[in-house]
Amino acid sequence: LVGTRPDPGGRTFKGLAPGSRKARGGFWLPPARAAPQAVLLVESALDALSVRQCPPPGLPAATLIASTAGVTATWPPWLDPWSALPPLCGYDADPAGDRAATALQRQCPAVRRHRPRGAKDWNELLQRSRTP
Repeated sequence: LVGTRPDPGGRTFKGLAPGSRKARGGFWLPPARAAPQAVLLVESALDALSVRQCPPPGLPAATLIASTAGVTATWPPWLDPWSALPPLCGYDADPAGDRAATALQRQCPAVRRHRPRGAKDWNELLQRSRTP
């Protein structure tokens, strides 16, 4: 979870509810009107919503977009029902996102990387596209 307002120290809340386990599930968006043709992993639910609004070039129209609630170097088990689909990685364009994407590609060479171009993450890219 990511807070929407900084605290007096300028930090924004980031955390999970007590007892939560990222590996047991996550936020995902199915394609609007078709069966999924690919699965794109992104870091946050906000990134998933942003990709849906501002998809990168080359992303199949019928892509299931899944948040891993941070970066993970392994395929989340809760996505196993879609493991036969082409795997895509849309982690942030920062060192942590690049390292996790590389590790994911080592585990599964079929993973194709989609980096938000000109922005750190998909939400920043969406915000820039909406600014007049």
